[in-house]
Amino acid sequence: MEPASTIVKLLGGPSKVARLVGVHRTRVSSWKRSKDRGGTGGRIPQSHHEALLAAAAEQGIALAAEDFIGSRPGAEDARQSPAADRTTPGSREAAE
Repeated sequence: MEPASTIVKLLGGPSKVARLVGVHRTRVSSWKRSKDRGGTGGRIPQSHHEALLAAAAEQGIALAAEDFIGSRPGAEDARQSPAADRTTPGSREAAE
């Protein structure tokens, strides 16, 4: 679920993100599950935003606070999470 799926993928996956924020990998995976399945519905807890933004900046990944806000149910904006089109590890080198 978005935006968690895209952000976790950009930052290297659940295990790496778990190390960055100091939680177990399964906690990070729960961010990508729907609420009816015990997840957060794609939301990353706000308490982790600062650490993830800092890690992204250190890795040269364009990630902004707005990327943590998913679209509202029923919203007609069909775009992917803004982070989906951003630099991923290794893509900067490939583009140069």
